[in-house]
Amino acid sequence: MKQEFKKIIEQGKHIIKIISSNGYEAYFTGETVRNILLDLDVIDVEISTNAPLENVERILSDFESARADDNILAIRGDDVVFMIRRFQSEYRKKKNEKAIFSDGDDIISDLKTRIFSIDSMAINLNGKITDICDGYRDINRKKIRIFGNVKGKLIDNPLIALEAIALVSELDFSLDYRSFISIKRCRQFRNISLEEMLPYIDRIISGKHFKQAVFYLNKTKLSKYIPIIGIEFKALGKKFQKIDHDMIIAKALVRNGEIDDDVLNMCKKPQDIKAAIDLAIVTPKSQYDSILLFNYGVKNAVLANQINTLLGRALKKTRKIEKEYESLPIKKVCDMKYKGDDILKQYPDIDNEKLVDIVEEMKYKILMKELPNDYNELRNFVINKIEKPIVIEESKDAKPNVEEFTFENEFGTNSSVLTKETVDSKNTDDDKLAVIEKRMEEYEKRLLEKDEKINALEKNNLRAQLNNDIDIFMQKHYEALDKINVYGMTKERISREIRNAYEDILIDNLEKYKKLRDDNNE
Repeated sequence: MKQEFKKIIEQGKHIIKIISSNGYEAYFTGETVRNILLDLDVIDVEISTNAPLENVERILSDFESARADDNILAIRGDDVVFMIRRFQSEYRKKKNEKAIFSDGDDIISDLKTRIFSIDSMAINLNGKITDICDGYRDINRKKIRIFGNVKGKLIDNPLIALEAIALVSELDFSLDYRSFISIKRCRQFRNISLEEMLPYIDRIISGKHFKQAVFYLNKTKLSKYIPIIGIEFKALGKKFQKIDHDMIIAKALVRNGEIDDDVLNMCKKPQDIKAAIDLAIVTPKSQYDSILLFNYGVKNAVLANQINTLLGRALKKTRKIEKEYESLPIKKVCDMKYKGDDILKQYPDIDNEKLVDIVEEMKYKILMKELPNDYNELRNFVINKIEKPIVIEESKDAKPNVEEFTFENEFGTNSSVLTKETVDSKNTDDDKLAVIEKRMEEYEKRLLEKDEKINALEKNNLRAQLNNDIDIFMQKHYEALDKINVYGMTKERISREIRNAYEDILIDNLEKYKKLRDDNNE
């Protein structure tokens, strides 16, 4: 027994001695006895007694205490919390009905209320073990056995099924055959919510013998009734992969297609992995452009790729992602040569919203290599954005003070107006040509932007057609969906999965959706 654990047990003996000296019985029980025999550490130490808890609280008034529930008093020791538990007894009217629990008077009745044989032992102050159902034998043969009325206990609490498999994962024990069969036949487990399951699932995933636990989850078919994460247990049962706790949860959430906060909070560092899960969901093929790499960072991009690689949706691209990230012109906003602080110095009265928009546009253009990360270039860009002259239209009756010079005269196309003062200031044909070329560049740029808008409209139209085609297909499936009853999956999710499948088929096979196909392959 480890030195620290010995010290804790000595403190526990002191508490038992105080209770016993006041005329009551008191024992180490439950998980504490099991861990003493297996030489394992404990977080809390359980002590059971026939003393009313009000009396225990009075007897142990020198200790800091608090009620954990109606049947448990928590006593704070030096290094651990001692859970003082009142003896219990159970009564069941019929074999298949739920048990009724009440305060008990003796240790034997109390031990019979326990679930597992390895937790149904008690040790008194002198170290004598009371073992009413061969728990010591089951420890030696490394068996998890639900003793007594197994079916009744599973009716009382179906979560016992998951707790049994959690013990398999933690202790490297195997399930007793009768317990295995009873868990497999436990229909009540189907009505348990994911929220109730999560503490046990966390223990299962965290256990050192997780592979053995996965075997039992699938053999008992419990995995079938575990929403979101159950499908991961099924996949691991077919091909076991040695991956860490958080990656199993991340895989389950990405496969699910949306983040469930309760499941996410099972991760050791949920906020650190949330961004990677989000990126993996939106980019299943791990095709990251400069904007995504900048926004999510190389760590999240690599992790998202690893998740989708494990799911078989993407090839491993760690080196490629790292290389592309290193080639980014900027890796954070402060890398810009001319940034928000510089804009504020030059334009102290600028509106905050406009400032943010300009910085975002600069960031985008630098990342897309439309603007170099150069102080003067960025400064000129900002000046043009802020100080761009406003053209005021004059009324038809007003006497014009400009002489029109348009592209219609030179190229047969109407374009921007050039003021007389500007033209007069140019005395040579070369200067005129330079002005015209600049206007032509601006004109071509507008045409290009127009083409891009038209292209976007065409794609939107195609997308509308695609949705219409999918709707026609989906109409034929609504009757079938009404008959589908898959535990853990809503009809909306089943519908979404079918819809996504049809979308892929139509885009891949119909020529009219070629533009959308190209988008998917980028």
